[in-house]
Amino acid sequence: MASGGHDTNFANVFVPNPQSRDTCEVFKPSYFDQPRPIQLTDGPESIGYGFEGGSFDAVVEHPSWASATAATKAVLMRPGSVTHHIDFEQRYIELEVVSESTTTGTIEHVLTVLGPNDPSIAPPGYYLLYFVVENSPTIGAVVRVG
Repeated sequence: MASGGHDTNFANVFVPNPQSRDTCEVFKPSYFDQPRPIQLTDGPESIGYGFEGGSFDAVVEHPSWASATAATKAVLMRPGSVTHHIDFEQRYIELEVVSESTTTGTIEHVLTVLGPNDPSIAPPGYYLLYFVVENSPTIGAVVRVG
C-alpha cells in the first residue's frame, strides 16, 4: 500500500487548507486471489554456477497440476541496495529448469534446476529463490550464490 498527498500550505502555518489532497493506492497483483504454488522442500542454502555444482532439486506443488502440466520457472531476485534513489543491484535472473517430473494426478513436481551461468550475471551474494507457476510465485527462500 502506498499513500501520499499534496499540501499547498508551503508556509508551514496551521491553517485549514481546502486545497489539500490526500490519496491512497493499493497494489493488488494479478495472482492475489489465485491459489499460490508451495515449495515443499527447503531451497538449497547455496547455489554454485552452471554445471559445476550449480544444480539442485526442489519439490513444488500447485493445485492446477492435478489436471494439466503447468510451466514452472525458477527465478532468483537480488534484494535491493538503494543509494541516491537508484537501485544498482536489483536483478531478476531466470534459471534453467533442466528436468521436471511428476506422477500423473498429483500436484507435486520435482524440479532439477541449474544455477546461473557465471558471476557476471549473478554476482556472489544473497538472493531470494522463487518458483513461478502460471504467473503466481511461491514465497521466496533466501539462498547464497557463489
